[in-house]
Order: sequence, then C-alpha cells, then structure tokens
Amino acid sequence: MKITAISLFLPKCLLGVLLATLFLLAPVTVSFVRAAESVDLRTRGKLAILGLRSAETIKSFNFPEDSYLVLIRPAETQAPADTVPSLDTAEPSSSDRNSDRYFVCLINHLSAGERLLLSDAADGQWNDIDFLDAVLIADGISDRERAICRDIYNRHLENLRQEIAEIDDDFERVRHVYEFLHREILTGSYDLNLSSAAVCLQTGVYNCVSATALFNALAGDVGLTSFGLEMTGHAKSRILCGDSYLDIETTCPKWELLPDRPVPIPEAEPGTALLTRDAAFFRQVNYLESTSAYPSEEENEDELEAAPLRETDDADQPVTPERALALSGKKPVRTVTPVQFVATIYYNRAVDYYQDNKFDSAIYAYLKALAIDPNNKTVLGNFKATLNNLAIELASRGKNYNEAIRLTEQGLALDPNFDQFRVNLPLYYHHWSSELRKSNRLEEALQVEARYRRAFPQTESKVF
Repeated sequence: MKITAISLFLPKCLLGVLLATLFLLAPVTVSFVRAAESVDLRTRGKLAILGLRSAETIKSFNFPEDSYLVLIRPAETQAPADTVPSLDTAEPSSSDRNSDRYFVCLINHLSAGERLLLSDAADGQWNDIDFLDAVLIADGISDRERAICRDIYNRHLENLRQEIAEIDDDFERVRHVYEFLHREILTGSYDLNLSSAAVCLQTGVYNCVSATALFNALAGDVGLTSFGLEMTGHAKSRILCGDSYLDIETTCPKWELLPDRPVPIPEAEPGTALLTRDAAFFRQVNYLESTSAYPSEEENEDELEAAPLRETDDADQPVTPERALALSGKKPVRTVTPVQFVATIYYNRAVDYYQDNKFDSAIYAYLKALAIDPNNKTVLGNFKATLNNLAIELASRGKNYNEAIRLTEQGLALDPNFDQFRVNLPLYYHHWSSELRKSNRLEEALQVEARYRRAFPQTESKVF
C-alpha cells in the first residue's frame, strides 16, 4: 500500500524566490494540541495546531503577545462516515455544540512588524500601516533594512509627486506613474525569481510581483485606486479611472504596447467578481479576462509538472464553474485588494519552502497568508496539501507514525472530504503495525491495531 503524496501545480512567476539573505529562516517547531488538553500556549513552539475549537473556548485562550491566532472555517462533512475516523477528543460542552467552531492554529514568535500587519489586516484594509510597509514586512526583512527601503521609496515618491503636480487626468497620471517606475526604479534586469520589493528598490531587479507591488504603492500614494490581478503564473495591476479601468502589465518596458485607453466597467460578465470601494458603496464588477495585449511571462517559463492525485473518469466529474472555465481555454483572473496582495507575498514564500521540502516552514507561511486572506481557496488547498506531505515525512523519514496520525486527524477535522487525509490515515496504522511486528514488538503492534479499530469502528478494513 502506498501513501499518497501531493504534487501541486505552482507557477513560478507568481511564486518567485525571495533572496535567501532576506528570509527569516529559523526552524519551525510544530505542536499538536488535542481538545482534551490545556490551552495555555505560552510554552509552545513557533506553530501550534489546535484543531477544532468553539468560539467560546477560543475566547479563553491564554497565549503570548508575540503570537497570532488563525481561525479557519472547516469544510462541511461530505465524506462517507466509515472513511472518517472517530477522533479521540474530549466531548464538547453544550456551549461548544451550540456555537461556531473553527479550525485553530497559533503562530508564535512573530516580529512586532508582523503582529501589527496581521492585526491591521483584520478589517480588510490598511489603517495603521500603508501598503508599502505591509509589503516590506511580508518580505521578511529586518527593521533596519525596511527603514532603508522606505527612505529610498519616499525619495522616489516625492519626485513623482512633483512631476504630476499639474496633471488632473487620471489616465495621464497612470502613464506618468508607469514611466517613472521604469525610468527610476526598474533599472535592473528582469528576474523570474525576484519577487521581493525590497530587493527591487535597492537593486532595480524585478519580476511581475515586485514590479506590481511598487507600481500599486506609487499609484495609491498619488491618489489612484489600484488593485492587483492574479492569474496562473502571472501578476499585474488594475487601475480604476472613473467608470473605466486599465490593466497595466507592469513588467512591460514600453507604454505604447499597453492599451491606449481605459475600458468601461461592464455591468455583468461571467467570471470572478471585483469589488471596488466608492465613497458610499461597493460596486460589483464582473470580468473574465484581462484587457492587456502584452504577452504574459508564463509563456516563457518552465511549468512544474502536476502529478495526478488519482485516476478519474472525466465523465464522472461534476462541471463546476472552475472546470467550465478551464475547459473554455480562458484564464481565470482574480482581483486582489491591497491587503490580499500582501497575502500573496506570504503565499509565495510558503511555496518556496514547500518546493524545498520544508513543510513545517511552509505551513507557518501559509497560515500568515490565511490570516490575511481567509477566503483564498488556493492558499487553503496548498495548506492542506502541505499538512498531508508533512505527515508523510514524519512517517516515512522519521518513522514517527504517532505524530503523522495526529497531524492527519487534525487535517480531517479541517476538511473531512480531503481524499489524501482519508486514504493515508489507515495506511499509517498499517505501516506502524508492520514495523513493530518486524521488530518482534508484538504487544505494541496489537495496541496500534486496537487503536485503529477504535478510530474506525464502522469499517471492516483489510489494513491488517
């Protein structure tokens, strides 16, 4: 029997590699807490996975000041009952049963900047810090380095403001911001793996993520309304000009290659919703594809292979909106607010860790992204996949089947429908029992098998 790992499609351009000298590379310690355990978390490591907790219980948590609770809505149970274990947790109180429950994780040992960033992002907009500060904090650089980058940026911003002081037309202001960015900041070479705005400010080297971050920062600071656009393998900017919008390929070096006028905002088209803030209301704008004619960077990059999770019959797959979009050949485009864009930076870092098989560090970064953008399905999906692969690593390399089982049980509490959790959990028991029997530790093997039957009382599995 083979334990199922997950290989996700992770486009390199959006998921660029931040320079190693800027990473906070302290090893991450993962702790697991069962519902029956005390929840004084002051002695926990960098990451504690608490599992499902009621809203009332969460209020009583006692955790350090340098920590942040991440609350994730669990998926509804749709899996067959005999494939989901009966978890060995404390019976919930009446207050627990009658209140909302969340999948709870605690991220510890955060810098003062990250604590401020996460708390400020909670209402979906930047109040105590601005967009650029949030981007630099998410880059993982030191306070000293951030101050240097901020000083460089402020000098650029002052020069830009002087250039456009007499310009009232939004379209012309956008053009001046774009040309200033390429003339004064993006002075180095294009580097697919350079997503750091901090490095870009100091060296001029950029990719679509760092260029879009700095373009949007400048645009916002001169009074323009900007969003990020995410698509497979690429990122760029969307600027609102009254009742029109303009998509900016921020890595394109020539303004004349971009659309020559803003596009009227459509009232209704199929696709991903864009919410734009007006003075008194939110207006919903739907769109499917970007307006830019400049070629995407993904056309020139090597894609990672996506290993199939299991063989399926396409005819049996439900035609979801996502699948219909994929079959149409059109690229899904997601508009991200300034707050959500910062979540993407943490997501990029998590993928870098994931690709280096540093699954615990990847989980740590994914949770920061989820704390900022809790409804991001891509981040949540990768978070679950990384939990699964960390459990596999615990079992296969460290032979720590007990921790692999506990982590997988936590994953099932988050999403009982996630196939790899359901498939792999019985296999951990099987491999654990087999290892013990090979070592003539029969009594321990029988205890593991009895534990399995308690966890799966409704199944007559042939695991043993």
